Amino acid sequence: MDKLNDKNNNADVRGRYTELLETIAVNLNGKHFGDAFQCLTNGLKDSKADVQYSCVRSLVTLSKKWKDKQLDITFQFLIDGFQNKNGYDCSNEKNRKLYAKSIGYILMKLNKKQLDD
Repeated sequence: MDKLNDKNNNADVRGRYTELLETIAVNLNGKHFGDAFQCLTNGLKDSKADVQYSCVRSLVTLSKKWKDKQLDITFQFLIDGFQNKNGYDCSNEKNRKLYAKSIGYILMKLNKKQLDD
């Protein structure tokens, strides 16, 4: 899963890898799903906006399989990205719109306890 990092100089490869990982991850369980989830959340820090976009889109698609902890983690990553903090950068207008839309989507999935925390 090392293909999705800035050490791979080809952003197109990283973006395509994200799309393929999403396709595979919908059929994964347990540790393998967790590894795919971690890889996609790491991709949110990619230097290329298109790769970040693909990762957010993939995470939203996979959200149907999340446990509460994964939902909490992704929500925080999206908030950090939207606010450009903790190494996340969402300065691209297209990505800001996607982050905002994704935050709204995830808010609908959070239960009352998660919202209170």
